[in-house]
Amino acid sequence: MDEQRLLDGIIKQAEEDSNKILERANEAVIEKNNALDARQARMTAETDIKIQKKMLEIEKQTESAVISEKRRKKLKKREEINAEVISRFYSKIENLIGTDEYNDFSAKLIAEGIIAVNEDEVEVSCSHREELNQAVLNKAADYVKTLTGRTVSISLNSENRISAQGITIGSKDGRINFSNRISSRLRRFDEDIKQLIFAELNKE
Repeated sequence: MDEQRLLDGIIKQAEEDSNKILERANEAVIEKNNALDARQARMTAETDIKIQKKMLEIEKQTESAVISEKRRKKLKKREEINAEVISRFYSKIENLIGTDEYNDFSAKLIAEGIIAVNEDEVEVSCSHREELNQAVLNKAADYVKTLTGRTVSISLNSENRISAQGITIGSKDGRINFSNRISSRLRRFDEDIKQLIFAELNKE
């Protein structure tokens, strides 16, 4: 009997020790699992933040690229329209040569140049395609008289033709010259043309 009780006591103690060991082992496993879960959660959170930052960065880059592309296309369109406007103007003004409308236009170009040169005696030159007659010169003198009250003498220098369409006006001594070529005139109004195109495109 004593031996049996001793054996039972040993077995019972072994079971208790075994249960304690298993319990501690289970607690250790739970702690490790919790620690692993926490680490995974932390890593996931950090990854999410990195992903969000990267997505935000990509979104900003994409938005910037889209804005730049829109600007580039709008600028290209403005340049194309500006070139088309100038091309059509050149074509239209060239086709008017020899008409009463163009003669009046030439008289105004001459008058504008005379006022700019501010001389009472001037010489006028034009391109090879254009022909200025006395009637045009007289009309130019009338414009100057109306605008400034001055009486001017205008002579045509038919030997000194210019290469581009339009008019040049110079003093008799050649010291002062004013270009009223069509190309020069367009350059003076180039910014106005661009502003008009810009305003129209921004209505879209």
